[in-house]
Amino acid sequence: MIRWLGPTAAIIGLALGMIIPRPASGNLTGAQLAVALTPPTLASGSSAELNCGWHTACGSPPTAGTALDWEDGGTGFGNPWYFRGFFYVSDSVRTAYRMYPLVNNQDPNTCDIMTVWITEIHSGALMAIPTYMHVNITSSANFSWQGGPWTVYNSRQIGTTIDDTGSSCGFAGSHVHEDHTSYRTNVVTITRNTDLYPTASQCHTAPCSSLGYGPYTNNSINNWIRRFAWAEGVVPH
Repeated sequence: MIRWLGPTAAIIGLALGMIIPRPASGNLTGAQLAVALTPPTLASGSSAELNCGWHTACGSPPTAGTALDWEDGGTGFGNPWYFRGFFYVSDSVRTAYRMYPLVNNQDPNTCDIMTVWITEIHSGALMAIPTYMHVNITSSANFSWQGGPWTVYNSRQIGTTIDDTGSSCGFAGSHVHEDHTSYRTNVVTITRNTDLYPTASQCHTAPCSSLGYGPYTNNSINNWIRRFAWAEGVVPH
């Protein structure tokens, strides 16, 4: 069961001024930025298996939502998960993004949730918050990436999967529950690839490939999951 909306809001309010540079004047550069995330499990170039389509909770019956569950490829826990995808800059190939891996919720009874905050370097503003459940963070250092044409792909291991069994966490087997927090929606367009990935009612029994959904090559732009797009330099209020 997802229990992360409250902790996410609290962490945003507490940490915005502490770890992310204060936004500059926010003059528009004329460039467009966009990030299209791809499956977070297995080494780049692998075929990732989907365990549950778009959902909030993948029970029986499942409840609809904006998350996908990804098989982590192991027989147990402790398998790598990655922050990865395609990073677009409309005017040139340049370093335009800085990411901050952060613990959102870590508790023995509730679901453990990690986030990777996406900021634009030009203004320093936080623009998007992908979220990852049933995992930990083993590399918390912030990092910067280039963007350019839609061929610019980046991938970085952030942590590993965990046994997330808890009294208030609906959890069954090692996997990565990948989602996002709706944030900056006044200036950031968030799009999910609902044409490619099934609903939870279409697949909530692993693996989804047994029903004709996937597997999905995790470094292919065709298999993007969710996309965040905005005009570089706009400072949200």
